[in-house]
Amino acid sequence: FNTNFYVLDFEGDCDCPTFSKQGPGLQKGLFLQLSPGWSYFSQTLNDNLFGVQVTDNISAFNFGLGLGLDLGLSDLVTITPQVGFRYYPSVEWPALGDESPIILPTEIQAESSLQQLTAGLRLGIRLDQ
Repeated sequence: FNTNFYVLDFEGDCDCPTFSKQGPGLQKGLFLQLSPGWSYFSQTLNDNLFGVQVTDNISAFNFGLGLGLDLGLSDLVTITPQVGFRYYPSVEWPALGDESPIILPTEIQAESSLQQLTAGLRLGIRLDQ
């Protein structure tokens, strides 16, 4: 559910992304991205000493915040470099809990938060022209 907010051009035309917008590129193309999400994780732990294997299949809510810049190369093509941060407030790992059949060498938390940094390059092609 990525939603882009063009914070420097709220009142501009809505020919998004910046395929043929008029005006300064930074003003027309800079956006803030908000993206709530739900992720699925699959984890397998092996204890080779005792021949035990435990698998967790879990899901967790997350939300992201990003920043990008649409660069219109022509009326048909836009390239968008972007960076982002995704945060998972609480992820539970049952295989790491107190009732785990695997003997762990140190105390490990069965619940944690996760953070993820992302960077990417998006190519947009407008087919309606």
